[in-house]
Amino acid sequence: MKKRYHPVKHGTLRTLQEYADPFSVEVRRVGVNKGFQVHRTDGEWRTVVDFSDNSIPLAIRDRTHAEWGRIITDNALLLLSDD
Repeated sequence: MKKRYHPVKHGTLRTLQEYADPFSVEVRRVGVNKGFQVHRTDGEWRTVVDFSDNSIPLAIRDRTHAEWGRIITDNALLLLSDD
């Protein structure tokens, strides 16, 4: 992942990518009503799911920074363990 030297704003895709960078995965928007996906470098991907209530978050602003940090961490670890 490339380094970012700009401040992260809440409500942008960059916010989610900052949480995913330590795991070397990429967060992508999949469509207006389809949510987000995390992608590994080998092409494997997984839809982002909030495991606390088993929902698929559709909007970035629907969750707080702490919730997104937990959601992205959980999904990245699950994706990386699927080898």
